[in-house]
Amino acid sequence: MRAAKILPLIVLLLLAFAAHLSCGDDDDSSSDSQETDDDSVSDDDTGSPTDDDANDDVNDDTASTDDDIDDDFDDDANDDANDDANDDANDDADDDIDDDTFDPLTYVGDLPILRLKGDAYTRGYTLGATMSEELVFLYQSYILEYAMGLSPEYCGIFKAVRNLACAFIDYTDEEMRQIEGLVDGVRDNGFTEVTLSDGTTMELNKNDICIANAVADLAQMACSSISAWGSMAEDGETIIARNLDWGPGPDNLLGPATVVVSETPEDESWSFVNVTLPGFFGCLSCMNGDGDAAFIHDTKRWHDNFALMLYPRVMLLRRAVIAAQGAEDDFQAFEDILENMNVDTGNNFHFVHAQTGVRGGACFEVDDNENHIDGHATMRTDLDKIASGTELEDVLFVTNDHRKRYPPPQCWRYESMRESVENIVSEGGPPLSLDDLHQIIMDVQFDTLTVHTILYRPADRLLKLYRIGPDHTASEDEGVEIPEEVLYPWRESD
Repeated sequence: MRAAKILPLIVLLLLAFAAHLSCGDDDDSSSDSQETDDDSVSDDDTGSPTDDDANDDVNDDTASTDDDIDDDFDDDANDDANDDANDDANDDADDDIDDDTFDPLTYVGDLPILRLKGDAYTRGYTLGATMSEELVFLYQSYILEYAMGLSPEYCGIFKAVRNLACAFIDYTDEEMRQIEGLVDGVRDNGFTEVTLSDGTTMELNKNDICIANAVADLAQMACSSISAWGSMAEDGETIIARNLDWGPGPDNLLGPATVVVSETPEDESWSFVNVTLPGFFGCLSCMNGDGDAAFIHDTKRWHDNFALMLYPRVMLLRRAVIAAQGAEDDFQAFEDILENMNVDTGNNFHFVHAQTGVRGGACFEVDDNENHIDGHATMRTDLDKIASGTELEDVLFVTNDHRKRYPPPQCWRYESMRESVENIVSEGGPPLSLDDLHQIIMDVQFDTLTVHTILYRPADRLLKLYRIGPDHTASEDEGVEIPEEVLYPWRESD
């Protein structure tokens, strides 16, 4: 069935490029968006989706995700050669990392923690050089073989189309420098060759990485999260729990492939922590240097089911999280980024303020409806009682539907989290602890789809990560607690 998607995918890519659109797996995107819609339908109709339904959604999504990432897997040596000529002159920037007193790569248990410091090119190069083997393995095993299922007869067309990706997908100059650095780092470490199903090989280049970081626009995820603060939280401190639901691949390989990346420029003007995969710069689950956190959840598009990869939403979320650091009003700074970009897909961005205040958390409901009274983004808070469906304050629930921007639907995962907290309140609680949030979020996990679960307390940067594995679910994982000093080695003397 995956192979059946390849031909319409390639046709759409060719049409999109010819029309100066994006490297759009629009066809896959539509199925992905529809899959998230199906999740919503099952929520409405049954109150609880089956694992099979969820599997179908995310597998299809992942297929398009990989189709897209696959597209990134088609780098031309020619394209690379041109880039190399420019990038080689900047390779020396890498040397900056040698001046740091910490090893960029360390481990907590078996979880890799990668710390990147320097300019954009240096940070990208260090990532590529350090994790080149893992990155190329993930592309070939997950994207090409599992998700896209690229059959031999389409490999030649695939190679030809993918080389236009970076020209049509919107990245900032700094982001492009980081992508170019990553490709150079991979190449210099000798792991650029990817084998296609027709037996031919191709060399990873920047177009592959451009597509990889735009793939979330074509692949829909489920996801759920909860944040609590003030009167609802232990010691009044903000606490967060989050499930990332996505197709984990054969042997659940996305769990073991997970890496935590922490990066900062040379002047340490901002920091960005990302629970991610090798080579993926955009935000799925991330935090900034102030401790603000953000998490992506898919929603429906407004106009139709065809999403284009022009403006990668994970990169949009990354920009918003970084912009919020140090801002007088971080919620406004976050929203300004969302409103000033062309958003093609539907999203629920759960943004959580590090310090307890009037607003501890908010859900920014975003889609492509430019005629909406709120513009592209509607902010839902705990004070929006009708939309949230509860009188509870100082707590926020987020799943995969807009609830304030449009009439709130029914979602079994949303209702489960809400009812769990209401039951705790009726039985004499709160305050809620991180353990309480962990149990609440485990109750809405998908055994076969939840790639990771995060517990986070911004006040002391406490980050706990639970991953799916070859023989266990995320809820069965022992978890890894990452100390603050490991994530931020450049702050050790502070």
